[in-house]
Amino acid sequence: MTGKNDDLELMRLMIDKIEAERQRNDIQDIQIRELYSKLEQLENLSRDNQERIDDLYNTIGALENTVAADISSKTDKIAELECLLDPYDPDGTALCNSNRYYG
Repeated sequence: MTGKNDDLELMRLMIDKIEAERQRNDIQDIQIRELYSKLEQLENLSRDNQERIDDLYNTIGALENTVAADISSKTDKIAELECLLDPYDPDGTALCNSNRYYG
């Protein structure tokens, strides 16, 4: 009888080990799903951040164009005002008769 009891005890131990392994696998499956979920969230955040960065680059580009146009306009206006202040080159040539300022 002790042989049968030993076999039963061995089977119980094996079943317990199998059940423990199954529980460990279930826990690992849950952890893997959680990691995939976190990875997906990080990918979404990364995509959102990249879109924000792209938007900022576009905004910066638009601002650079606006500033460049404003500087160009102000440079032209300054040149026109300087021409009105001193309408002649040092050699006596009239500067303000140029179409650049008057049409």
